[in-house]
Amino acid sequence: MSVQPIYYGTLALVLLWGNFAVGQNPPPAIGFPGLPADLLGAPKIDASLAPEIPKTKIGEKTLLEDDSNPPQITTALDRIHHSPAGPWAYHRIPDCCPTGDDGPIGTHLWFRTGVSIVRGGELADRLKAGWDAGIGGRSLFFNPAGDAAWAMEFHIIYTHNYVKNGLPPVLFDNNLFEIRGLTRTYFGLGFGRDWWFYGPGAVGMIRDKNWHFGVDHGIRLGSSHVDLNLAANESVHERSQALMGSYYLGCHASVDVPMGGWTWTTGFRFEASYTWMNPIAGIDNNLFDYRFLFQTGVQF
Repeated sequence: MSVQPIYYGTLALVLLWGNFAVGQNPPPAIGFPGLPADLLGAPKIDASLAPEIPKTKIGEKTLLEDDSNPPQITTALDRIHHSPAGPWAYHRIPDCCPTGDDGPIGTHLWFRTGVSIVRGGELADRLKAGWDAGIGGRSLFFNPAGDAAWAMEFHIIYTHNYVKNGLPPVLFDNNLFEIRGLTRTYFGLGFGRDWWFYGPGAVGMIRDKNWHFGVDHGIRLGSSHVDLNLAANESVHERSQALMGSYYLGCHASVDVPMGGWTWTTGFRFEASYTWMNPIAGIDNNLFDYRFLFQTGVQF
């Protein structure tokens, strides 16, 4: 067989296949969820169709006349790199949170527990260190920067102190009684000032863990009672109850951890107070309290 017919036949097939391939439409771009199509080869928007932006030239640099009205973003890369950030990224207060005339308003709910050490008169000398627990809530009135706040607080405190052993009885209701313990329940109102060390501490403005310190003082009113055993017959129990008032000074330090729409706080508190009461007539019942407390809570 001659080679020449085979050569011409092969050449004709190549030419026909080339004309067929040129006439086809280009293959569609492969799509991937979450990525704009123009990153993958799809036709891009004609930049000449975008609205003209007023510009002014200074030397070889081009500046926008009005930076408050940026140009329209038309490419996929611009959409990725210029995606809008939330108000927290710029320390702006979102619509979720109440604000006052000068800054945001927050709420802090807390729980505290720890040791109560008493000093003072004859009653205090008979008592051991006791256990203290309390719950409360605070309103925080932040400054515009969100890194300091005035605080107003309401709380309930429960304290119990056991008695030391081997002490002589006291005269109560014309009989000698041994003191078993002292129990106090307070309702308190306080005012103070808080500071955050590493930027804003208000919910919606805090971006990372923050250290927080505060001082406060206030008054407390409540009820106290002393449990007694008759010295001659320990099966006979008595309880002497009295109203009381107290003034306190306190300071606290905590770490605040943002959790989204709220902040978790945990730390320690020291408190000194003086209490006026008279559950047992004839002895000095007033006492100083020194409290060393662990506290935790939520702020929103």
